[in-house]
Amino acid sequence: MFLKVQQAIKHMRNHGLNIKEISKLSGFTDEKRMAECFKRMFGIPPGKYRLKYIINKNNKYNLSINHININIQ
Repeated sequence: MFLKVQQAIKHMRNHGLNIKEISKLSGFTDEKRMAECFKRMFGIPPGKYRLKYIINKNNKYNLSINHININIQ
């Protein structure tokens, strides 16, 4: 599950992809299953995670998994 969520976070950097597309590319059976995993790990659905942690004012991307932030250039 962790690797699929990590892959989904990477795909979220592509703003042209919707949550359904991201879930399939990341290996989830559907977006509902991905949402369940995100809620279990982070307490929020993937769309809110994308808004809160991925996109910031400087257009830099951050992974935040278990309170560990990793900047992606």
